[in-house]
Order: sequence, then structure tokens, then C-alpha cells
Amino acid sequence: MGTREDSSLLIPTVGLSSLLVDPAIDYITRHGGDVRAGTRINSISQSGQHVHAVRTAAGESLEADVYILAVPFFDLSSIIPDDRIAPSAPLFVSTPIISINLWFDREVFTKEFAAVLNSRIQWIFNRSKLCGPHDGKNGERQHLSLVISGAEEFIEFGKEEIVNFALEDLGRLLPGIRDAKIVHSLVIKEKRATFSPRPGMEPHRPDTRTKLDNAFLAGDWTNTGYPATIEGAVLSGRKAAEAVLTASDRHHTIHR
Repeated sequence: MGTREDSSLLIPTVGLSSLLVDPAIDYITRHGGDVRAGTRINSISQSGQHVHAVRTAAGESLEADVYILAVPFFDLSSIIPDDRIAPSAPLFVSTPIISINLWFDREVFTKEFAAVLNSRIQWIFNRSKLCGPHDGKNGERQHLSLVISGAEEFIEFGKEEIVNFALEDLGRLLPGIRDAKIVHSLVIKEKRATFSPRPGMEPHRPDTRTKLDNAFLAGDWTNTGYPATIEGAVLSGRKAAEAVLTASDRHHTIHR
């Protein structure tokens, strides 16, 4: 309900890791933080309502003053087996996303992207135009990325079957595709990509604060007011950081 610019659709011209992850890691490390990729947290150590440490799968104990648990909802209960904090399994259900990457020997789509109606594929992103061909001397090739959200119907399909029906749908939309050849294809299935925002579950999305005095939640599935989007994930992180600072200020006031 704002200006026209507020509804602008922003399409990255680089991969999401380059856009979001790498700069975040760089910022954390430059400010004295430590990022441990591939380190799985198995459990927390607590007494009463206070967390003392988190324990990794390798058996290492990591201690901090404050903990922000930015994990998927389906992993939280294994770390904190407390139904007052972890979401109820019957209420929170995952929904899959399928990405179909197709490389053609020629250009078949001139736009940057398109939303598709009455089709099994829902979005077409012209990666060659958005991000550049990245094919060296084979720059005449075209890379299209097709996306299917809420892909429960197709998640158990074989990758060849998925590519075939994607080409079938594209053939109806882009007649020039019938003369092109597939150079390479890659299908990525994210079986638990997002939570399913089913009717009636909104009141059950948890706030960033928990029953634990020094543990907070973050994630697109928390109570952000947004659906399962990157924007919601970012907003949840900001809310968690603000809650930590507020709690820290209150703690200093009490002990002053």
C-alpha cells in the first residue's frame, strides 16, 4: 500500500551466495567473528532457563553469552526438545522447490525473466542475460533456469522426466526451442525448501524471544509477517539482533 517503487521486483545479477552469503561472512570475520561452515549443532546445555553452551556433532562445546538459533523448524526440536520453544510438527510442514537448469546451443528466450501461467513450470529466468553467459568461447549458448514452487506433485519424478516435461511446456511458450539442442541440464530438488503457510498456522509462528533468557530464534518460519521468503529471513535476523540488544540493555540496567 505504498509507492509503485515499493512493489519493484529485484532480480540478482549474481548468484545468491555472492550476493548475500559471502559479504556476510566477510563482515563477521572482519569484526572478530568466526564462521564454521559444515559444523552441526546437536544439542544445548542449559540449567533452568539459561543456555550455557551448544554441543557440536564432533563433541565440541561452544560457549557464548547469547545464542541466536537460525535453523530450520524441523531441526530445532532435535537441538531443544521443548515443545514450548520448538514448533509443533503437525502444524509446520515443509514444501519443496524444484529448479531446472537448461543450457541450449542457441538463444531461445530474449526476455530477462517471465512468470508462466497454465504450465507446470512457474518462472523462467534467463541466466545468460541476467548474469552473463559464463561460457567462454561458447558464449552463444543460453542458460535458462526454471522454477517450480510447491512442487509436491513432481518431487518424486526422475530428473529426466522433469527435464522432458519442462521442455514440453517451454515448447508451447517458445516456439524457437524446437530447433535448439540441449547442451546440458541440471535439476535441483529442495525437498524441504520452505514451510507451507497453510490456513490457520499464522498464530503458531514463534516470536524471536523464547522461554530461555539468552536464546533467540531467527528464520523465515518465525513470526515475521512475511511468507517464506528471503525478505522474511532477513527481517527475522534483524528482529533477533534487536531483541538481543534490548535484553542486553535491560540486563545492564538491572545490574548497574
